[in-house]
Amino acid sequence: MAIKDLAELIKKFTQKDKFKPTTVQVIRAAKNPPVPAKNEDISVPSEGERIHFLNTGRSDCILLQSESKFALVDCGDAEHAKHTACYLKETAGGKINLDFVAITHLHSGHVGGLETLLDDGDITIGKIYLKPFISPNLAQWDKCLRDGDALYKSLSEKAQSMNIPVIDCVPDEPFALGGWTLRFFNTEPDSYHKNIGENDNSLAVLAEQGGRRILLAGDMVNDTGDLARLANAVGRIDALKVPCHGERAVPQEVLDKLRPETMIIRTASPRYRTMCSSA
Repeated sequence: MAIKDLAELIKKFTQKDKFKPTTVQVIRAAKNPPVPAKNEDISVPSEGERIHFLNTGRSDCILLQSESKFALVDCGDAEHAKHTACYLKETAGGKINLDFVAITHLHSGHVGGLETLLDDGDITIGKIYLKPFISPNLAQWDKCLRDGDALYKSLSEKAQSMNIPVIDCVPDEPFALGGWTLRFFNTEPDSYHKNIGENDNSLAVLAEQGGRRILLAGDMVNDTGDLARLANAVGRIDALKVPCHGERAVPQEVLDKLRPETMIIRTASPRYRTMCSSA
């Protein structure tokens, strides 16, 4: 779904010799009730391999599917969690077994729905990838808004009490989910930079199948060069889940490396930033 005003902004602020995407898909929050939209997904040619982008507003909840195998990248916020749980179960025919849940970082729009999923008896989770909160390095505004250390401890203890492994040393080698090949990036907690936000701790996930490459960039930012390093490591892709819900510009150097044909923005806002930092 191309968004005319955003496409015009991209055209206005992007020079001819620089890359610009051909498709921008914006997923907004639904109104009354905020249910996930089944048609809002990016599918690879094989019918059994799909990525479902659930409509949870200004948050991320992304279901990876390969036939009857499933995994979840982020859980959306608490407000949409019951609808998220219903969608997951309906997709799998009533009950769902998630090989893993990967939380890109400990902001509420990414981890807020996890507790509801843990409490649902029809949802089984094999393991949870959850990096430690980087509170010693956080900017003061992030410390004031979020008690991430307590949240990390609470979720870890709850999962472990249910015999669900919580893995904080996230693997950086490729692995398989059915027909998907997946790889995590930015797997180490940021212990070098000071006065940063939790977005600097965000994971990214590269999903590959049948020659197509889709990058789920979490809320990764480029304040300490993370996005540029990610683009250099990943190279050209077919689709990009834009970080930060369209509220932070993606640097042009990153777009020039990734060159995605499709960009997906997860937001509840009617206004969007341009995709490149020349804006």
